[in-house]
Amino acid sequence: MRVEDSRGEEVSGQQGASGIEYTGSEGLRVIKSLYLEDLFVDKEWRGTGIGSALIGAAADHTISHSLDRLEWVVLDFNKPSIKFYESLGAKPMDCQLLRISLSG
Repeated sequence: MRVEDSRGEEVSGQQGASGIEYTGSEGLRVIKSLYLEDLFVDKEWRGTGIGSALIGAAADHTISHSLDRLEWVVLDFNKPSIKFYESLGAKPMDCQLLRISLSG
């Protein structure tokens, strides 16, 4: 995949995202999703359009593979990222999650 900054220059050698394609459910409805496991842009690249390009590439994959949605998690105190995602049209999902772990 070619990723360009806002000037149209190719950026290479930087991993900026990884995702998992999965099928889940909401009640009785099957949902096919692309879940972004990690999404990040190093500080020196922020403001160059890389984040928009990464989300755009993930959205293109979601559409081209006939998936129902693209989703990811952001910490509630990460206000700059939330503002960025909202500027792209992303909306919080209504869900109640409880973090659970089991350790030996």
